[in-house]
Amino acid sequence: MPNISLLWIISLMMLYGCNPDPVAGTGSQVIARVNNQDITIHELNTELGLPYNYREDDNAESVNQVLQSFIDRKLLTQQALKQALDRTPDTMIAMGLAREQALAQAYADRLGYSLQEPADADVRAYYDANPLLFKYRRYYQVRQLVIDLNPDSADVKMEELEEQLVSVNTIFDLIKWLELNKIPYQMAFIDKAAEKFSEQILGVLTGMRPGQVSRVQAGRVVVVLFLMDTRPAAFDLQRAAPRIRDTLREIRRGELFESRLENLRRNAVIEYFWNEIEKSEAEEQR
Repeated sequence: MPNISLLWIISLMMLYGCNPDPVAGTGSQVIARVNNQDITIHELNTELGLPYNYREDDNAESVNQVLQSFIDRKLLTQQALKQALDRTPDTMIAMGLAREQALAQAYADRLGYSLQEPADADVRAYYDANPLLFKYRRYYQVRQLVIDLNPDSADVKMEELEEQLVSVNTIFDLIKWLELNKIPYQMAFIDKAAEKFSEQILGVLTGMRPGQVSRVQAGRVVVVLFLMDTRPAAFDLQRAAPRIRDTLREIRRGELFESRLENLRRNAVIEYFWNEIEKSEAEEQR
């Protein structure tokens, strides 16, 4: 596999990433050519996922793998076109769906361009409204057990599990009881900040002290939390502001998208033909 310098690729991205016509007579900087078909730096950018930001853990091999995968796809596509596979019904449907998906995503992305930047007052309000994520932010070290009380795999009732949670001294005592009763579970050690937990679990953790055990239930699945340690990791407003602005942008983009989609549906003529389809299938089965 040919070795491609990451620094060279990154320099091209920085130099030509915002220039619609970096080379006279071409639409973009060519980074490779496959049987006279160009692969441009803009295509590679898209393949990597825009916006592409260089990180310290990136390396030439990882970027090169993406390019080589791109080349493989080009070769396969060329062979498919030679065999006129783009004209088969299944392929035409798939191509049409892919085109619709790309256009729908482009429209959704374009909606966000018109949004104003969150005001300082909005940032401050979000900061004050979420103290557990910022002003009183903490890290939590947790041993977590996800227990499946599915009736097909265990005859143990929730009340029996509750009794065990009160009586056990260590997580290993509970594990021993689970294995004795053949109750499936998964254990994990977690050490992460408040924002990485779900709102429900974070609400439970904030009321616990190290050494305590609690649980969160969703149907027959129970998440048992053993809090081992916790430490403060507060964000002041200045440090939190960039993260909050990103969050507010996503919230507003989602709200705008939902509003626009609702309006489009309201003004569209949408017809369903399920009855006709069901009738047709029933006639074929006779």
